[in-house]
Amino acid sequence: MDDKVFQAALAGLLHDVGKFAQRQETKTRKHTIVGEEAFKEIFAAMIPFAWQDDIGDAIKFHHSTKPEETSKPIVKVVTVADWLASAERLDGHPEQVDPNATPLLPITARVELDKESGEHTWAFPLKRLGLERSDLFPDQSISVGEKDYQTLWQDFIKEVESFPQPIDSYSRLAGFMSLVRQYTTHIPSATPWAKDNHKRTIPDVSLYDHLKVTAAIAPCLLCLLAEHPDHLDELHKIRFPRIFDDTRPVAQLISGDLSGIQSFIYRIAEPERDKSHRSTAKRLRGRSFYLNLLNELIVEWFLRELNLTPANALFVGGGRFDLLAPIDSKTCDKIKGLTQQLEKWLVDEFEAAIGLVLVTKPLKPADFKTLKRANFAIDEKLAKAKQKKFAGVLSPNFFEPVSYLRINNNSGKRVCRVCGLTPLEITGEEEEQTCSLCEQHAQMGRWLPKTRYIAHIYSASPPKIFKSEERAPIVFGYPINISIVLLQDGNEVDLLLKAVEQEGLEAAIYVLNDEAPVPTKEWPLKTAPAQRYLANTAPQNIDGSGLEFEQIAIFSSGTPLLGILKADVDHLGLIFSLGLERPTISRVAALSHIFDRFFSGYLNTLCRSVTWQWKERLANEEKTALEERATKAGEDGRPVKLDQLDSLFYTVYAGGDDLLIIGPWDQTIELASQLYTDFRAYTCQNPNITLSAGIALVKPHFPVQRFVELTKEALDASKQERNRITVFDQTAIWTDELKPDSFDRLLVLAHKLYGLVEVEKTMPRTLIHDMLRMRKGPEIKGHNGEMKPICTPQLLYLLTRRLPKEVLQDDKLRNAIWGAWSHIEIPLSYVSLKTRKE
Repeated sequence: MDDKVFQAALAGLLHDVGKFAQRQETKTRKHTIVGEEAFKEIFAAMIPFAWQDDIGDAIKFHHSTKPEETSKPIVKVVTVADWLASAERLDGHPEQVDPNATPLLPITARVELDKESGEHTWAFPLKRLGLERSDLFPDQSISVGEKDYQTLWQDFIKEVESFPQPIDSYSRLAGFMSLVRQYTTHIPSATPWAKDNHKRTIPDVSLYDHLKVTAAIAPCLLCLLAEHPDHLDELHKIRFPRIFDDTRPVAQLISGDLSGIQSFIYRIAEPERDKSHRSTAKRLRGRSFYLNLLNELIVEWFLRELNLTPANALFVGGGRFDLLAPIDSKTCDKIKGLTQQLEKWLVDEFEAAIGLVLVTKPLKPADFKTLKRANFAIDEKLAKAKQKKFAGVLSPNFFEPVSYLRINNNSGKRVCRVCGLTPLEITGEEEEQTCSLCEQHAQMGRWLPKTRYIAHIYSASPPKIFKSEERAPIVFGYPINISIVLLQDGNEVDLLLKAVEQEGLEAAIYVLNDEAPVPTKEWPLKTAPAQRYLANTAPQNIDGSGLEFEQIAIFSSGTPLLGILKADVDHLGLIFSLGLERPTISRVAALSHIFDRFFSGYLNTLCRSVTWQWKERLANEEKTALEERATKAGEDGRPVKLDQLDSLFYTVYAGGDDLLIIGPWDQTIELASQLYTDFRAYTCQNPNITLSAGIALVKPHFPVQRFVELTKEALDASKQERNRITVFDQTAIWTDELKPDSFDRLLVLAHKLYGLVEVEKTMPRTLIHDMLRMRKGPEIKGHNGEMKPICTPQLLYLLTRRLPKEVLQDDKLRNAIWGAWSHIEIPLSYVSLKTRKE
């Protein structure tokens, strides 16, 4: 990596560190002065000596107007980058507040589409980023002060001082950025301290998001300086906020979209049967993780090839990525070549089942103030590019038949029995063969539940520290040239670091979800610890291996079925394009990160919470019976112990704004309910930010592609009106005080009916089926599911005949049943399945 580019990114990342240090002081000083002092005392030791003076000057003088203090190119670069990353500060704030008493306001509280977002009294706690609700969720009773800043600053400095030095490689910058993210995500970048209300900013962008965006812009301006030196000088003279009137491009947005990844994840051709079904759950999880890695590693490859840093990745997730890159001619030419190179690799590696479309859009200063126009243009370009997928690698004979694709009985070839895609040589040794990629996916899925660290090694020839082929590195060969190693504990991290050091390789060791300690030993050159979120919950055996679908279904009450939950955020595109009054580049980045933290990070906490509540309700004899049945259904009789079961749920994928989870059917419904409740709390009960979900119930050996289709159909039904859930082929609004048939009330009714049937034994189970038949009967079913007048006396007659007097006199129960009649299939089907004896 070019030293000047790296230096500019580091200067951008550290330029406002003084705001953090300033707010823990008892006296008032400029953040630039405090920042320079903190840099000299703490951070300079982490920086290569040759860069220290320039970065120190950028921190001290990025607000200066004196020519003698701003003459250095690095100062001008950081100053202009800081302005472009601060467009949201043009919005005024009505109240003057001290900087160290101002909490960060959630950007989600300010999203408005067709409804008013309500009072903006929500705030984030001033804490290190964590995955517990108290650390992550905003609240309406948050207050902060200098003591909170002092505690946070002291903890931050302890970790900074133990971080490997110097920060002089891609991996070390990635690790340092994750450390900064943990401590500055809940700190406001700017506060409404000014006396003039027009100069007061709304504190809704975190310090981390501002620092990261500034670090992304700075290298772009450095390249602009090299190709058009006068342009940067002119921008520096224009100053903030008139800089946004300049119409010349200063950077470009690169947007990539990986197509085909959803169908590839579920491309498991054979339904679960006999021996073959034993690896389906692991293979599905492993394949999802592999494709998530593919997206991330393509981004890392692009950035490293373009001589950029991790800060230039604005968004990565769900098969999509947005990068900020220089606009100079050298970069533009290189993007074209890299795109063609990558397209060819995808064709060769995945038989064109996965494709990439990539488009670019020049950005002028006004686009940093509002990304609306740029995003609309990018979306239009992507839509057109998808119609010409692989156009860059098509040759005149592309559509000519190729011999190795002629799969027939006499060709000596067949396709992989799992994915039905990869051609294989018939060896004669096995009747059914699996391709190496599908086998790798199964191995990854087997080890993922035990994984606490993920190593990124920047080489296609990584060291092999494990004898077992199951633990072999996951190699993404030329042109990506990055390898992944899954690690379980600190001892394995030590082994890998020794091997990496011996071979002189670069590596980043990512700690997953704060679930393991960061090693504090000496780190070899160009290696560093980092932190990342990964929604990776999975039910496990006592030895740590993942359970199979059949075992998971056994944990259901009544009928042993799987529940497949698919959910995503409603109107996400509109939220980003129209939901924010001024969608600046920093606000868009903040919004992306907030959503991703919930789905990639907090979801693990939620799955474990629902699991813990389920275990608490079980009697000891129930636990023993379930353990015996699950052990018997598993592979090789590996013991299952509920006390050591961390999660009932397989997270197939989650991140960005959506998820797909598999679990016992009844607990999957409970999880969906809690998911919505927590998501609404996390997004400040904003009526403009809602969630839709669909649940399909299937037998554990049901074909994967088919159950995903069923779940998608359920989600699509919810999406027709949004803010809904579909289960048992019924679509209901999640919650509504005015609707007795909202899902939250339907679930309460289901619990009540279940208690009457199974616990109190005061309601015959056959009555549940009689009501179901009555509900579906054409003679009483009116338009849109409404009851015909005849239904009321018939239902009353049925209840009178079949219920004891004390139950019948429960007006609340009667009213709940009548009020829920349009969606009564949900509670009745729930009780029917849960009380069925297998």
